[in-house]
Amino acid sequence: GLGVTLSMLGPTLLDLSYNVGQSLKHVAVVFTTRSIGYVFGTVVSGFLFDKYDASFLLAVSLPLSAIGTIVAPLWTRVALLAVSTFTQGISMGFLDTGGNVMLLR
Repeated sequence: GLGVTLSMLGPTLLDLSYNVGQSLKHVAVVFTTRSIGYVFGTVVSGFLFDKYDASFLLAVSLPLSAIGTIVAPLWTRVALLAVSTFTQGISMGFLDTGGNVMLLR
């Protein structure tokens, strides 16, 4: 889940810019929103993995990543695409932190 979500944005950026009817310059903001979501997801999940079951949190974040990935090509506005990639970033932060937490336990 993490690898697909991480690698799909670059190769599809031209198609996404066509879908939203904007130049690559305007659509490239999705890299920033995904990174901000990743940092947010990492910080929040660090606290949540101390209090809740790691398997449950990973089970919740994986469908969130899938939904963000599935709906990304369907948006026709940059703002909605940015929200979708922000959601992906949060999920990626949870998956990355959760995987490391489970390895260390």
